[in-house]
Amino acid sequence: MDRTTLVALIKNISSRPSKSFLRFLLGCIALGYFCLASVAGGAINDWAEGSQDNADGATRDYYNRAARLEWWNYLGDWRDQQDIAQ
Repeated sequence: MDRTTLVALIKNISSRPSKSFLRFLLGCIALGYFCLASVAGGAINDWAEGSQDNADGATRDYYNRAARLEWWNYLGDWRDQQDIAQ
């Protein structure tokens, strides 16, 4: 391949990415976001009573010890009689 052919090939390459590439990139970003969002924190329904045998329930440090999901506040998250968070 000579120099003029190489220059012609480079000029023919579009500087804009193709639509299929942009769709692929957007899909990867969305998939990455959803994967990280599901791992980053626990959901409201992640509460676990646990069992004595496995020591996997709620403790003073974790509301789900098996998943290592911590309380927001020291010794647990509480609400008072008027349903106001601590």
